[in-house]
Amino acid sequence: MHQMSRSLPGISLETSNWAPSTYKFLNWQRREKEWGKLAPIACPAAGSIEVPAEGIDPAVTIVLAVFNEPEYLQWAVQSVRIQTSASWELIMIDDGSTDDTPYVMEKLASEDPARIHILKHACNQGKAAALNAALQLAHAPWLLELDADDWMEPNCIEEISKIISFLGSDTLLLYGNHAEWKQESVGKLSFRGVYRYPASLDTKSLLITGAPLAPRIFRTEALRKLGGWKTDDPAGGRLYEDMLMIVRMLQQGSSFYLNRCLYNRRIRVNSITRTHQEQYLKWSVWMMETYQI
Repeated sequence: MHQMSRSLPGISLETSNWAPSTYKFLNWQRREKEWGKLAPIACPAAGSIEVPAEGIDPAVTIVLAVFNEPEYLQWAVQSVRIQTSASWELIMIDDGSTDDTPYVMEKLASEDPARIHILKHACNQGKAAALNAALQLAHAPWLLELDADDWMEPNCIEEISKIISFLGSDTLLLYGNHAEWKQESVGKLSFRGVYRYPASLDTKSLLITGAPLAPRIFRTEALRKLGGWKTDDPAGGRLYEDMLMIVRMLQQGSSFYLNRCLYNRRIRVNSITRTHQEQYLKWSVWMMETYQI
């Protein structure tokens, strides 16, 4: 346009009430911000992966249940290993995968055997059953669920560790904000912004919206008192197990909102949750009736 104006100046108009339209960044124009969030995982600084001294008790047990998702697993585990705090353990459960997932899982665990542990199911039993298996082995007083296609911010465990010692015994659930990344195809990922939660949770609103809580960190003792995740709901513990546990926790105690972006959530077009929305409506009605919400 600048070059054309020399030979084709056009017509100039003056006005006092003109204002530019609100500019919206296109996905490709967010690359600098995206790289700023991804670089610590993709290119960790030398010596940033801290191996704890023998005998350190973890503050948080991270549980990662996987079924046929080897392409995401390494990124998720790498986000754990570069944590700025060494006070964690990672339990990975292979829920009967039929692809290369077990091989990838074993390779990743061999790189940090002191803190990464593996469980294997001979056949697929569902997310709730996998989480229950990991709960039996958890050593930390708090348990964080990490979905296989998501990843943690490098300071996630550090920020959690700072606050948990100040929480009352009735606080059973800790949650924070997360960054959303949209994936329409493999290798095509774009940053969509930070999803911020309210300072207090309302179970009915959670059920109606179906908005996932990420990250979600549960008090391990409370999980065990509740008997772990349920597998006898209408979804058989294969869908919405996170929402069911959140509701049960909130009926037993309180939650605490940590106003930090600690987690990265990948939104896939073909995700299980998105392809079962009609089933969720029926399930949420069952929830409200069963738990008198």
